[in-house]
Amino acid sequence: DTYSASTSNQVTTYTESSEPDYIFLGTVDNLWNRAANWSSNLVPGNTNSVIIRANCYVNIANAVCNNMLIETDRMLTVGAGQNLTVNGEITEEGSANPTRVSIIIESNGINGSSTGNLMHHTDGVRGRIHRNTGGLFGEYHLVSVPLNTNTETEYSATFLGSYLARYNESANNWIQMNTPTDNIIYRDRGYMVMDPEPGGPGDPPYTYEGIFNQNQVSFAVSYTASNRGWNLVGNPYPSTIDWNSSTGWTKTNIDNTVYTWNGSGGYWQTYINGSSVNGGSRYIAPGQGFMVRTNSASPALIINYNARTTQTVSFFKSSKEEAPNSLRIKSIVNEKQDEALIVFNEQSTSMFDRNYDAYNLSPLTGTLLPDVYTLDADLNRYSINAMPYNNEDKTVDLAFKIGTDESVSFRFTGIETFAGIENLKILLEDTKTNYTQLLSENPEYSFAYYTSDDPARFKIHFAKTTGLFEQPSVQKYCQVFAINGELHIRYSSLSGNAGTAQIYDISGRTIASYQLNGNGTFITSVPFRAGAYLVKLSFSGHSEAHKVIISE
Repeated sequence: DTYSASTSNQVTTYTESSEPDYIFLGTVDNLWNRAANWSSNLVPGNTNSVIIRANCYVNIANAVCNNMLIETDRMLTVGAGQNLTVNGEITEEGSANPTRVSIIIESNGINGSSTGNLMHHTDGVRGRIHRNTGGLFGEYHLVSVPLNTNTETEYSATFLGSYLARYNESANNWIQMNTPTDNIIYRDRGYMVMDPEPGGPGDPPYTYEGIFNQNQVSFAVSYTASNRGWNLVGNPYPSTIDWNSSTGWTKTNIDNTVYTWNGSGGYWQTYINGSSVNGGSRYIAPGQGFMVRTNSASPALIINYNARTTQTVSFFKSSKEEAPNSLRIKSIVNEKQDEALIVFNEQSTSMFDRNYDAYNLSPLTGTLLPDVYTLDADLNRYSINAMPYNNEDKTVDLAFKIGTDESVSFRFTGIETFAGIENLKILLEDTKTNYTQLLSENPEYSFAYYTSDDPARFKIHFAKTTGLFEQPSVQKYCQVFAINGELHIRYSSLSGNAGTAQIYDISGRTIASYQLNGNGTFITSVPFRAGAYLVKLSFSGHSEAHKVIISE
């Protein structure tokens, strides 16, 4: 290869075999996707080698080139949510300067905190990575440092001003690393951070500066039987990695689940085998820490660059596709939520399967967040529960808890994915109120939760037997009717008991919700169109439902 320079017309040439030459002139706005910035008046392709002669900004999702030369005092910036793949070598003029930074990878805090993505194969490339958690102060986030810390030591002073901790698998606890600030940060581990003050270092982002890692990494994982083997690791590359990649991973005695924590939402995002809850994903962004579980002695988790991907993702990219025969349960308390998933899978068993099931992890930030999960016969708690189905009636225990007395709603989705199982009914039973609800007719259920409740008060029935699990005869104490544009609810037998009234249309959507103050009578104008509606009345220890017709 030959490099040559000419001062006339500010043109530098780069000869790479017989491939076309593309050179950056910096004549207009220095954007990668602007053809006028390149000597050929074309945007480079994957066989074209480039020279960066002026500060260049990658502003497209899939920028690509062969070799790249970055001239002295010039800088290449990969924008948040954008991807650059360099198939050949990256050469940095002036790289003998140990403080030189020629590549910057940006991050933002908008819509889930996306970051830039750099795919490269050159050792020793020095740059700067911004990591914006996208959250508010007081939120916990799991992060990693995608630098080659074997080449240059990274210290905890990077997070100066923030709470910093690592997870100790053998002791099953968090270890604070704030003081002193010369704790060594390793590329094979994940860390928990929290910005304790408004305007702290979490916004603007944390900045990692050093040699970008592109080498194989053996994660420091261990197994302690009494603690179930939880290990916090992190993406060690300045590019997204694919947990499902068929190459690039060695997973020995490791469950097939990846757990990330969404600090803004306050829930664990879980992914396994194509299923996810709370937006979990197979794709793990640069700078993202995540939990894995070892399941026996001598575990090993090793990654190399083949597991990297050009997929650009938010730190918490949601998985939109629902697997067949999947029932999703979303619990909602005020503006907070948590999800659980039940999946019929003939390759799974009724107990825990490391390749199909995901355990439920308690919220990182205490008990004041909703926590919904299913249980097996050994009381294992699942966020994703895969099980076989053999055309026989099946019951799954469902649990919910939160640290305060609250009004809670369950929302069920995915009922239509069971359409291939003929005559299957899916019902929710609340054993506290002795109320059973057919989810195809009404996929929402609201209830009063008290901290004294048994969390496992619910059951989900998958039933084909005619009449089995249908709503039992419940004594009704209330009258509900509509007349002259008004909805009347009379509950004199329950006067003195406050409750709620929820109105659903025939598709199961919640139309209105009212508080009953306990005086025995409630009247309101009808704010919805004529038609048939279901009115569900809930009091402490009692629920009943009424069908009401609203006339024109």
